[in-house]
Amino acid sequence: MYVSALILMIPPGRYPSRLQWVFGSVAIWIAWVNLLLFIERISNVGIYVIMLKSVLVTFLKVIFVIIIFIMAFALVFNMLANNQPVYSTVLLSSFKVLDMMVGEIEYKEIFVEAMASNKIAYPYNYMIMITLIIFIILMPILVTNLMIGLAIGDIDKIQLNANLRRLSMQVDFLDDLERSVPTWFRKKWHRISTTRVPNSLPFRIYSRIYGNTLVNDINDDAESSDEQFSKILKELDIQRKQIKILSHQLNKLTKAMP
Repeated sequence: MYVSALILMIPPGRYPSRLQWVFGSVAIWIAWVNLLLFIERISNVGIYVIMLKSVLVTFLKVIFVIIIFIMAFALVFNMLANNQPVYSTVLLSSFKVLDMMVGEIEYKEIFVEAMASNKIAYPYNYMIMITLIIFIILMPILVTNLMIGLAIGDIDKIQLNANLRRLSMQVDFLDDLERSVPTWFRKKWHRISTTRVPNSLPFRIYSRIYGNTLVNDINDDAESSDEQFSKILKELDIQRKQIKILSHQLNKLTKAMP
């Protein structure tokens, strides 16, 4: 981000070139993403940023499968309909297939009119229709629903430990912030204890942004720990039952052996 910003500003007093504007746009984009990562530590909004990061990680895990499908359909459309501008090259065809995944198929404008004007002639027209049917079933329906299902699964996992993750990120941020402050400054303003007035205006503003750290976080953590403890107990009961079944089967096998 800083390097891109410097490239945009250097030399000062001169109108930036086109390449510098490109680096400037990159710096602006990274700056807003950096702001989003800082918002992650706020209680009311941070959980959604955590969800977004988890969904992005899951998407990166399955992106290889999606790329294979995109390249497969892009090459087919490029071979059968290369007289259409959107499929004239493999790169443009890939972008068009990616656009078609979100519903922008443009069936009438691209396929029907080209077939009616004999731009896509026999036997290409039949093969394109078969490929288009397979594409509609696979990409917008199956692959998109697969990604939505994975995202929902990640969100359910995050909601169970959202408060603990948010508090751990706040601790890491405050620790890094404290280490960046000079030692003499920390010693001068260090306080062994503080007094909070819950009914005061500053504390209300702080609680509105970061949550009520006196009550809510303790209750939420207690509830989440109780839920996790009950789940662990249920899993232990299931494991005990399975071990009993296995031991019973082993006893039968040992008795049946000569």
